[in-house]
Amino acid sequence: MSHDCRIAMPARPAEFSSHHWHRTLDRNESFRLLEYALKSRYHFSHPLLFVHRVHREDGWLPVIHASQHPRACHRYLLIEDDMQNTGLGFTGRMLAAVLLFAVRQRRVLLEVLAHDERTGQPVPGRWCDDRPPYTLQCAYEAWTSCALPDVASFDASSSVSSVASYEVNCSCLEHNGGGQGRHVSNCTGHVDSFRDRVGCLVDALREEPVVRMRLSSFYKAQALWTGPGPDAFAVLTAAHRLLFSPRRWVRELASCFMDRHGLTRGGFLSVHVRTSPQKEHESNRGGKHMPESKGYEQLTELAVAASGLRHVHLQTAAPHALASFRSWAANLSSLSLRVAFTDNPRAEGDTWGGWSADADVTSTQTAVAAVNAYVASQAALLISPTASVWTPFLMHLMGYDPARDRWPPIRAPPGMPWLSAELDECSYSCGPHQSYLKVVARVAALPTSVSAAVWNGTMAALSHPGGSCQGKSRFFANRTLDNPSHVISPVDIRVL
Repeated sequence: MSHDCRIAMPARPAEFSSHHWHRTLDRNESFRLLEYALKSRYHFSHPLLFVHRVHREDGWLPVIHASQHPRACHRYLLIEDDMQNTGLGFTGRMLAAVLLFAVRQRRVLLEVLAHDERTGQPVPGRWCDDRPPYTLQCAYEAWTSCALPDVASFDASSSVSSVASYEVNCSCLEHNGGGQGRHVSNCTGHVDSFRDRVGCLVDALREEPVVRMRLSSFYKAQALWTGPGPDAFAVLTAAHRLLFSPRRWVRELASCFMDRHGLTRGGFLSVHVRTSPQKEHESNRGGKHMPESKGYEQLTELAVAASGLRHVHLQTAAPHALASFRSWAANLSSLSLRVAFTDNPRAEGDTWGGWSADADVTSTQTAVAAVNAYVASQAALLISPTASVWTPFLMHLMGYDPARDRWPPIRAPPGMPWLSAELDECSYSCGPHQSYLKVVARVAALPTSVSAAVWNGTMAALSHPGGSCQGKSRFFANRTLDNPSHVISPVDIRVL
């Protein structure tokens, strides 16, 4: 591997493995906990996902790991990532929910290549389509020690395959409210109910050893993953931790980048500037606009002044956004900012996750995303738009626990990844229909007064007679500030 910091994926990325943290787990204890957790449906606050009513400080990660590394590999859920043009953040949210579903169903989750519906042939992977294993495991460690079952090589609808296809078995069903009904004779114009499809998945296919499903099908069954409830946050964080443990080549590139730019864990802030024609179009459909550059700059200046941090890790795929932020930082000579950004090609339009037909562009963008996520997960403070699912993706990797006021914070057992280090958050918007920018501070690295100072400074600078600026913060609803006398009254404060 090259020792420069140019971000690129190795020719054989799966050879670079570094999965060591799970060796600290007590396997027997994990299996015991798994059996305890699954023995009664009354243990769960969600009907279909592994969302346990009992909160554990480890987010049930050892149990999720035990489910993915069983003593014997007999039951599988094979997922095809066919979510073309969907970013890693949203894909991560979907896969985390799929994993929690697989655990509940006592199945091992594995990603397999999607197949063309007409030809049945494998289609190029969305994240690395020119090198094995052609899936997200190019950048992230294998999710399980179980090998793919032999039948996985066959087309899901082939008569020689013993794979049960969700799309084939659970469509065109007679409406009987449970998914056990026969297939209708003519499916033209027939619309399956959610209850029938999901009932088929969890009941009719229950005894099938291998089930295959498209990620887009899981997404369409939105009751499976939307609104998982307050008990789900910690376990979703644990699911992200298992699914997105970077391979050694990602960690090495990230370390090279951090060393070169003087970034130390908990000693810098990460700013994610999200802008593209595709993202703006998506926001406009919801009646919103993406945040403007001045919003990022204002919050960065306030965060730097409040925290004393001078190193900024800038994440952006847009060349103009990079140039604009660097120019602004250079002109802000009083703070002596040092802006670090990855060395890779950039484009004004989205190029990842299926947007580009160029295999090299796809693999490079996957490498960029993996390295930036790993670097950002070590930041003391994050600034990122709420309209981007990349924001909660990074927060999960940082260790977010929104239910921290109800429960003790998640703490990582010795040797395991840093699961949580309580994060404080505020969001700000200034301008008609402008999306919020979120500021997330790691309390373990920064005192509470830093978040307070950013809030006060933002409200003082942005609020003016007739202005439309507003902020929202769970932090100020639930915490006593270090210096309450310095808190001004915001124009509009809303509790998240």
